[in-house]
Amino acid sequence: ILMGETLKKGLFDVAVFGWSMPKLQITKHFFSTNEIPTEQNRWRGSNFSRWENSVATQALEKADLEFDLAKIKSQLTIFQSEFRKDLPWPPLYFEKRFVVAPRELSHFKIFPDWEPESYNIENW
Repeated sequence: ILMGETLKKGLFDVAVFGWSMPKLQITKHFFSTNEIPTEQNRWRGSNFSRWENSVATQALEKADLEFDLAKIKSQLTIFQSEFRKDLPWPPLYFEKRFVVAPRELSHFKIFPDWEPESYNIENW
């Protein structure tokens, strides 16, 4: 219902979003200062909370262009620190995930991410 003009133009006091994503996904479209919908950019962008934080935006931009996992995590740590300071979106809950596998199944690994349980099945 809110995905039309109401959300794009910020004509709301509170909005609740829910989605699942991998923990290493770069979420720059939701939080980058460059992604704030405005009349000047024809209401394009996904930063619906209109959060402006140049340090967080720069960290997301760097993480998005990086291939080195340690450098990505370093930039995401900076982003998360800025996010916690301003808290533009308060997280309401975190979904727990449970996996049951027989002991006889060798080389099965539980991924704490949103990969399917059959991920890496060729090594079982």
